[in-house]
Order: sequence, then structure tokens, then C-alpha cells
Amino acid sequence: MAIVCAAQGTFEPAEAISSDDEVTLGICPVGFNVSIEQGQGIVGNSTFALPISGPGYFQVLYGDSQ
Repeated sequence: MAIVCAAQGTFEPAEAISSDDEVTLGICPVGFNVSIEQGQGIVGNSTFALPISGPGYFQVLYGDSQ
């Protein structure tokens, strides 16, 4: 059985990323400053609210072109 934690809100890159900067494009990890508005947990077919909100930081460890 899988347990999923999800958060909704807004995000922006923690560092400026320029499309002309070949060094930073496609390189992970990439950090994001986030503002969490709400969260939820999912266990099997059950969904429940998580009491989380506020500012934070999220890091994408791996990504592809899609």
C-alpha cells in the first residue's frame, strides 16, 4: 500500500536561471522556494487533510526534458 503526501501552493526557483546559461540548464538538483497553502495525505483510497502551510524549500533531485 502506498502513502502519498501532497502539498498545494506556489513556487519559484531559489536561484535565477537564465535560458542562456548552459551550465545550469538540465542540471539537478534544482532548489525552489515554496509557499504551501494546504496539504493532504492519501493512503489507499482514503484522503485526509494535513495541517501544513507556510514558506519552505523544495529540491528536485532528478528531471527529464518532459
